[in-house]
Amino acid sequence: MPRQFGLHFRNKDELLLALVNASHEEELANTPPPADDWANDLMQIAIHTHDAFLRHPRVGALSAARTARRENEFRTVERKLDCMRRAGLNDTDAARYHRVFADAVLSYSAMDASLAALPPDVREADLRAWQTDYLTLPADRYPNIARVAPRFVGLDDPQNFVTAVQLLIEQIRARVEARRALPGRIE
Repeated sequence: MPRQFGLHFRNKDELLLALVNASHEEELANTPPPADDWANDLMQIAIHTHDAFLRHPRVGALSAARTARRENEFRTVERKLDCMRRAGLNDTDAARYHRVFADAVLSYSAMDASLAALPPDVREADLRAWQTDYLTLPADRYPNIARVAPRFVGLDDPQNFVTAVQLLIEQIRARVEARRALPGRIE
C-alpha cells in the first residue's frame, strides 16, 4: 500500500478506512484496463482484490465489511458495474449482482487474509487438519466425509478462490441468457 506519511487520523476507524481505500488503490493499479470481455474483466478485478488482501493480511482480514466512502472505492464499484452492464444485465440486476459479487470477493479475500494472518503454527495445524484429521474420521459416522476426504483440497489452494469467482460469473452469464430467452422481455 502506498505510504502516506504526515497524515493524522482522529481514531482507529478513520485509519482503517484509509487503509481500505489504499487497498482499493493498489487493486486498481494492478488491474488491467477494461477489455472486450466483461467476464475476464470481472475475474481480473477479483484476482487483484484478493491479491491486495493477501499482501496485507491484517488489513484484509478487517476490511471486507467496511465501506470506505472514498475515491478508490467508488472507482472499483464503477468498474464492476461497468462489467455487469456490458454483460447485459438491466439496472436492477446489475445492482443486485454487483452487491453479491463484490461481497463474495471481499468475504473470500478476507477469509484467506485471516488464514494468512494466523500465527504460522496455528495456520499449519488448520491446513494439516484437512489432510490428516478428516481422513481418519469413522466412515460409519461420517460416510460422506470418508468418501470425499481424500479429494479435499487445501484451505489455502488459490484455485478455491478462482473457482468461487468463476461460479459467480457463470451465474451472471446464465441470468443474462435466461432473460434474453424470455418472450416480450422488458429491460
